[in-house]
Amino acid sequence: MFNESIEVTCPACSPESKILHYIIKQNTVKCSECGSVHIASFRPPAKTKPILLRAVVSFGALSKVCKTEMFPKENIDIGQELIIDDELSEEVYLIEITSIESKGKRVNSAIAKDIDTIWGRVIDEVEVKVTIHSFTSRQTKSINLKVHGDYDFVVGNIETFKGNSFKIKKIKVRNGGFKEKIGNRVKAKNIKRIYAVSLGKVQKYRGVKV
Repeated sequence: MFNESIEVTCPACSPESKILHYIIKQNTVKCSECGSVHIASFRPPAKTKPILLRAVVSFGALSKVCKTEMFPKENIDIGQELIIDDELSEEVYLIEITSIESKGKRVNSAIAKDIDTIWGRVIDEVEVKVTIHSFTSRQTKSINLKVHGDYDFVVGNIETFKGNSFKIKKIKVRNGGFKEKIGNRVKAKNIKRIYAVSLGKVQKYRGVKV
């Protein structure tokens, strides 16, 4: 993912000793040990000048155009997770790349200098669709849960949302398949929809269903 690296201290895991970091942009690095992203003062390697890359970032049904610095020979692949440090809004997003346009064509992989635009969806916080069926009322409803992209949903587990408890029966993943075996685990960022059965409302002070 990163073509350039440097050894600097990491405030999260190695404040005293220098360790390998990947250079994201000028003075911004990612620790190879703990994965934290932070600012570091260093002289970039010779002939390393970043370019501005156009990125269309999706937030569920909404999207925005960003400009982020990348190194010209940095390779970008569909499905890759990438940090977008937007030059326009000065906001930072973690995205999964869903599409790449290079020289007017859609491709699976390209180096930054050959890319016209990348498209990606935010995965640091995602919206998961849940379809819940109630055997009591014989009704089905859908809700949207906003959770961290790395949050694990497990088939057979019980989740609670706004006082309503439901049990996960199966999970549809983004590649089109289903996870139905008890104990199957899927991260929120990889989920297309969860199917569940209602367990009713929960009284928090007693911890029982009503």
